[in-house]
Amino acid sequence: MLRVRLEWEVLQAMERDWSVFVHLNDPALGRPIAQRDMYPGRGLLPTRFLKPGQRIVDEYALTIPATVVAPADLDLVAGLYDYSTGERLKTPSGEEAVRLRSLPLLAGDGPYPNPVSIFFEHGLELVGFSVEPRRVAAGGAVDLVAYWRPAETLPDDYTFFAQIVGADTTRYAAADIPPSQPTSQWPAGEVVEVRYPLSIDPATPPDAYPLILGVYTVTPGGGFDRLQLVTPDGRLTDDFLTLTLVRVD
Repeated sequence: MLRVRLEWEVLQAMERDWSVFVHLNDPALGRPIAQRDMYPGRGLLPTRFLKPGQRIVDEYALTIPATVVAPADLDLVAGLYDYSTGERLKTPSGEEAVRLRSLPLLAGDGPYPNPVSIFFEHGLELVGFSVEPRRVAAGGAVDLVAYWRPAETLPDDYTFFAQIVGADTTRYAAADIPPSQPTSQWPAGEVVEVRYPLSIDPATPPDAYPLILGVYTVTPGGGFDRLQLVTPDGRLTDDFLTLTLVRVD
């Protein structure tokens, strides 16, 4: 969690209601990894009602995703925008946001890169991962390495998949990996490395895309039975994990 405290002063009356945005941007992706948007006064003060000379102090809490890639140098930026149109309020020099400072995101402690603890069904835990590179040209390749640990003997032999997908679910890269050692033979409590070579479609439009991964078996009818994610309180949710973003140029 990153807490940002900003003090605002009203210089003139405003005819529109501007929302504040505070973004923590990853320059490698050209996107925020965390953000907070709201009216001033903790969301209670539409800017049309503010008076010249009025001062407002607000605190913004930005939640850092568990699967954010580190180490990284991030940019903390802030600005204002019209929620109804998306138009940003520009500074006198024409900028749409103000860069407040650069913040280093340090790698977490542990024997694996980007240590996490994310569970799928049957006690299959993702304990770390790496993605290289995170910015790639269309037609290039991305290497994903995931580190898995079964808490118990797995009941079946699973295939692991990773995909880079568009908003309309178009697959711009995909890899389906049946491990060399069948998962039903994985020793409980031991970490196994799975590598996913991802070749980016040369026709991929420039953008930042989600990299997702999951686990499945093929049913007798030729379908796919995916394992679901398990929340810390034991609920089953999605049948894939959105790991991070990959920028394609």
